[in-house]
Amino acid sequence: MRSTLHERWINMDWTPHITVAAIIESEQGFLLIEESSDGATVFNQPAGHWDEGETLIEAVARETLEESAWHFEPQAIVGIYQYTSPTNQTTYLRVCYCGRHHSHAPDRALDTGILRTVWLTRDEIANLPNLRSPMVLRCIARFYLVEASRRLGDSWKLSLDVYIYSDIPTDDLAYGFRHEDFVQLELAWYF
Repeated sequence: MRSTLHERWINMDWTPHITVAAIIESEQGFLLIEESSDGATVFNQPAGHWDEGETLIEAVARETLEESAWHFEPQAIVGIYQYTSPTNQTTYLRVCYCGRHHSHAPDRALDTGILRTVWLTRDEIANLPNLRSPMVLRCIARFYLVEASRRLGDSWKLSLDVYIYSDIPTDDLAYGFRHEDFVQLELAWYF
């Protein structure tokens, strides 16, 4: 007989692994890492476990720097995903953030197991046969970002940021965030 989530929680024989991931998009595509995991070479977003004593935002910034050598500023939660690995029956709860990257440190040593970083388009990622988990594609499949800016003379800058989340199924833990799309228009004066 299969135990319910509540029964397993009460018995303390089940604890999900809480992880964070970063969606970083630029003109080149989405930033992924190629890594060695359990003897296989796989692709993943910069991601990792939430460590004791840190916030989720601190965790995703740290993991991104450790795995890609990019500094990352999380700006919004894209989704919360649940996945149980068929190989080890471990359940992962992934909190995925989008945000801005800056200050690349190409001489920084990457975490053990990280082979390299790559920039790939949405279609290229969808065609990869070796994603670390289905969560990799689910994170980017419903995220759209538009950023634009223009200088207006010497003292003014106009910027536009648009975040759109699409295709959130009702059984997804992030379903409650489906109305979190936003448009931000900023006019800045430099003096």
